[in-house]
Amino acid sequence: LGCGLSTNWFLDLPLSAGVNTSFRGLRYEDFRQTIDVPVERSSNVNFQFGYRIHQLNMMLLGVSTGMDVIKYTGEIVPRMQFPDNPAYQMAFSEIVSRSFQPGAITWATFSLSDDKRDHPVRPSNGYQWIFDTKVAAPMFPNEYGQMFGFVKAGIDFRWYTPLIMKYNTILHIHGYAGIIKAFPGCNVPYKELFHVGGQQSVRGFYFGQIGPSLLGSSLGGSKAFFTN
Repeated sequence: LGCGLSTNWFLDLPLSAGVNTSFRGLRYEDFRQTIDVPVERSSNVNFQFGYRIHQLNMMLLGVSTGMDVIKYTGEIVPRMQFPDNPAYQMAFSEIVSRSFQPGAITWATFSLSDDKRDHPVRPSNGYQWIFDTKVAAPMFPNEYGQMFGFVKAGIDFRWYTPLIMKYNTILHIHGYAGIIKAFPGCNVPYKELFHVGGQQSVRGFYFGQIGPSLLGSSLGGSKAFFTN
């Protein structure tokens, strides 16, 4: 659920601007190391600005800032996986608990992008790329005294060309690379980590299957690279 306002001509300048707010619920059904499925409830408000750079062939420079509040319904209770080894079970429980921490994030993003596709929905020729960074400042400790704080960067590239006529068969090459680094003593939200695998990244794999996992459940990675 979300709503927003935007304009493509802000303060009589060729500057786009917008404000948005949203409420979202996410069920991490692929994570099977808790008694109940982790259900995340997040609320967000953000402000966005964009400017077309004539000197760079109309590339789009984007800046946004906002705040997310992350909560989980119910208590995150790790499963008993190592009943005969208390040390292993303690380490396992700590990993699970740290993966699903509530808290607030104050962040800012900076992006540069270019879109030279011949159609925004059904492209057959051209390319599109975006380089973006996100900085989350550690400002609000949660009930456990922990804070979110990280720097994240990524680049996404898509290229299209027709193989048979213009719209019959299209070759689409897509690539992504990213990295995220937590500030000292801070955590990174589960959804901000890289979970490579699944319909949103690499089909034929389960969510987060290509990356760090805990007994078959994705933990999320700090680096990512894939092509398809």
